Amino acid sequence: MYKSVYLKKGKEESLKRFHPWIFSGAIQAMDEGIEEGDIVRVFTRSGEFIAIGHYPLYVFFLLEILRLMRSTGVPDWIRHIK
Repeated sequence: MYKSVYLKKGKEESLKRFHPWIFSGAIQAMDEGIEEGDIVRVFTRSGEFIAIGHYPLYVFFLLEILRLMRSTGVPDWIRHIK
């Protein structure tokens, strides 16, 4: 099971504009034990599953977004991550 990251209220707006990163200040909470290289699920404050991210500890941003959750153009392997 993939670990999860939860955004602060309103911080999903940059993702909706296709910004590729989530900065540490946008994070409300995250599961324990997330390690460098992990793929994580990203949720809004209200619990909506919005994106898949890659957790690189060695850079200035917290998550690099791999794919925003949209109804079209999302590969099957991502659709099944919940």
